[in-house]
Amino acid sequence: MKRTTKLFMMVILTIKSTSFCFGQELTKQQIQMVANNLLISKKYHVKIKKVLPPINGVDVVLLDIPYREFPSIVILTKDKSDDKWNRVFECLSPGIQEKPSGLLDWHTVKVGVDFMIDGMKTYDFKNEKVRAMVESSIKIKGGVIIPYQNFIHMHTSNSPNSPDFVPYTIDKTQYFDLANLLFDDRYKDYPNGTCTMFDTPAIIECEFIFENNHYVIKATTDTKQIWTYTFEGIDEQNRYLIDKKVTVKKL
Repeated sequence: MKRTTKLFMMVILTIKSTSFCFGQELTKQQIQMVANNLLISKKYHVKIKKVLPPINGVDVVLLDIPYREFPSIVILTKDKSDDKWNRVFECLSPGIQEKPSGLLDWHTVKVGVDFMIDGMKTYDFKNEKVRAMVESSIKIKGGVIIPYQNFIHMHTSNSPNSPDFVPYTIDKTQYFDLANLLFDDRYKDYPNGTCTMFDTPAIIECEFIFENNHYVIKATTDTKQIWTYTFEGIDEQNRYLIDKKVTVKKL
């Protein structure tokens, strides 16, 4: 279902934005707090699957997925000036599952909407208008905004909001092309203005390394897909992965 950007401002709740940071090395309890802060509602729960060893002050955490449009990978960075850890605004959600996973779809509970920005047919994650839309969730804390290739997804909470919720986004602006690559062009015949065909699988293996002056995250899903993210680092505002490249292949 398509909507204009005005709908976002009408339905999203205005709540003061917050962030978190921890000194020294992260404890299990602190990492769980990071995961809990991703939950838009107190009704849901998230489990930590694995914490990978940090590299150069960058750490990767794997999460179980409580509902759709929730990240399965979050990235933490340590500020060299004060040795405090902070979660990166951009999170990751490797894998595309064509069949329903059974996870909650926000559209079915009438708090999810897919819309388009006036005058734009395709969306680049680095585009100024797309970034402005995504970053509006940092100041207006009541929802999650995720750009896809042909539309933008947004959802709010369907139950009492979590007071500790810290906004995030996921770059899915390549998912239409990646889905066609993984599923032999079948997505070309589907409506391209809705996220219902982009369900999320679970991660069964993940590797985090540093080579050729780049960080590399390689994740294998239970749908037998391998997603590799390569990036130079994190920007100064701790929001986005710098020069991110994504490649996918089947096992």
